[in-house]
Amino acid sequence: MTTTPSVVGPLRPRTLDRPLTERRDDPSDNERDAAGAATDQATAAESRRGARRQLRPVRAEVSCDVDADDDAHDAASCGPVSTGADGSIDLRPLAFDPSRDDVPVPPAKLRPLVETSLGGSVAGRLVEDGIRLFGWRSYLPLLLLVPAALAVRDRLTLGPALPMLPDGLWLAGCVGLALVGQALRALVVGAVPDGTCGRNINHLRASSLNTTGLYSVVRNPLYLANFVIVVAFSLVLRVPWFTLLVALFYWIYIDRIIAVEEHYLQLRFGGRYRAWADRVPALVPDPRLWRPGPLALCWRTIARREYNGAFLVLTWFVLARLADVFVFDGRPVAEWWPGEGRWWAIAWLSGLCAYTVLRTLKRRTRVLHVPGR
Repeated sequence: MTTTPSVVGPLRPRTLDRPLTERRDDPSDNERDAAGAATDQATAAESRRGARRQLRPVRAEVSCDVDADDDAHDAASCGPVSTGADGSIDLRPLAFDPSRDDVPVPPAKLRPLVETSLGGSVAGRLVEDGIRLFGWRSYLPLLLLVPAALAVRDRLTLGPALPMLPDGLWLAGCVGLALVGQALRALVVGAVPDGTCGRNINHLRASSLNTTGLYSVVRNPLYLANFVIVVAFSLVLRVPWFTLLVALFYWIYIDRIIAVEEHYLQLRFGGRYRAWADRVPALVPDPRLWRPGPLALCWRTIARREYNGAFLVLTWFVLARLADVFVFDGRPVAEWWPGEGRWWAIAWLSGLCAYTVLRTLKRRTRVLHVPGR
């Protein structure tokens, strides 16, 4: 009785021109079987590697798309997103290609790429810190509650800074500064296309890159506007150390958030982003760089996107005035209400009505929605 030889790898049909016993003992057949099995294993391994290459690109380069007015910029800043000697960045740690996929990206997805491209550099540590802080941006101001309570205590015990200025005049200056920041926000959001200037709390997304209008003189005009508003809020207490602490806290925190967003924009837009970032300052505007944008200012877009922030500013200063009158000055309601108090109440109730109307129009109708905004 004959026995079937054991071979490694898949069986391949062949012509039985000799008895199996004869072929089993033939050294040339054994060598051919071993060679065939090795070839099959190598083919299977190559197929698996090919499948992995199709799932994620080995290298990805972002095209350099610089505006005509940027042609004078150093050509070295154009080209693929680069950190390596070969002029490209290895995107294999990512599960997506940010230069081609216009999808919301959680900042945590950038962490593997940060570790491989930036390592332990200062920029890398800033991006890592920003990734950790990104989802907590709305709650970070709560860290200032304890310093704010201490500032109130100092105001009650030591008195206000610059006591020669009346409280009303000081508050008017703070309101004016906050209105400057709010106006700057309105000028930004009212003249940008949709998908470029959103309130993304947990994700990064940019369908196009803003390089004109206010973005032509400063890269982060919204963060600059927020900084002005926050400083105006802190000045209300008239405690200098508290204002300095708030400004320092905001600057440290926003520097890390900007690092995350700009790292994403570099991956998303490549050479075009670097050409713009090399020319335009991050937070200190340079009016000499002004270039008008393609879209006119749209008041419906401003109303739709800024009604919430405007009402917050109004409410803050109403509360600040109430604190001045009843906490710091100790005046009775009967003395304050007939004159100044009535007008503050009218202002706040008018703001509340406007807030309610605009919120209803935004959520229930399309009146405030403009195509492409």
